[in-house]
Amino acid sequence: MTEIVPRWEWRVFGDDMTHLEEAFRDIAGEPQVRESEEIYILSRRSNNNTKIRFDMMDVKMLKQISKDRLEQWYPTFKNALPVEANQLKMVYQAWDMPIPLSGTRPCDLDTLINTIVEPSPYLESVKVTKERHGFMVNNVICEVGYLTFNGSSIQTAGVEHVDPLMVMSVLKKLGLNSHDNTSYLAALKSFVKMDRLYQ
Repeated sequence: MTEIVPRWEWRVFGDDMTHLEEAFRDIAGEPQVRESEEIYILSRRSNNNTKIRFDMMDVKMLKQISKDRLEQWYPTFKNALPVEANQLKMVYQAWDMPIPLSGTRPCDLDTLINTIVEPSPYLESVKVTKERHGFMVNNVICEVGYLTFNGSSIQTAGVEHVDPLMVMSVLKKLGLNSHDNTSYLAALKSFVKMDRLYQ
């Protein structure tokens, strides 16, 4: 099995990230462009990041925060839909939700959203479209993303690497090291006015 090596991540959100795309282009040239339609499932009880992309459910856990406020997210679950009953229990655990007394059954996307997420006072789904422009800056992954959250436009820029010192070197090179770090989870919880559980 391939060893999972979690990356250290820095991210910022705003209305206009074109200046950062220009800075990345000046260093790394033309970007690799990827598009996707995703659904994030937010839990009021948990800070685990749960999303569905390309018919795959993906769960990441915030492992630690560095002294420079970089966040290390660790992939804990990835499985194609429909999610089998025994695996769905793991998703409930990621949401910090009690497993239903009636048990769980294999769950496709419609069942997941309509019978589990929407009726729950603790869960909320957000539809996210992404057009990600990816760059390699000094062997560090950088991107600018043109997004919508439930149809509302927003932009993001991110820097990530397995070595936090490499991330900080790029941030300092671009003068971004003083900016706050905001994860997708934090940005989405802010968008839907759901309280963050970590600072």
